[in-house]
Amino acid sequence: MMAVYQRSLGWVMRHQPTTLAVTVATLALTVALAVIVPKGFFPQQDTGMIMGVTEAPADVSFSSMNGAGSAHWLMPCARSGRGIGGVLHRR
Repeated sequence: MMAVYQRSLGWVMRHQPTTLAVTVATLALTVALAVIVPKGFFPQQDTGMIMGVTEAPADVSFSSMNGAGSAHWLMPCARSGRGIGGVLHRR
């Protein structure tokens, strides 16, 4: 590992202008992409909706998930939250 580091450091020290040019080009490309790439990763406005999913291990039966499963204790928790207008439960 040390030999690889020494070789690569030696190359960088021998090619300082090239290394600097690559660094500046990388910075310029990063700034350009930050401006160009669409900002659609997050919605433009607050839709007022949050979606949650509960999962269980593969060996849990359907009836045990619906009986005393996560949805039955999670629903009252969600409904008791301040500012919650409604909770939809779908199986």
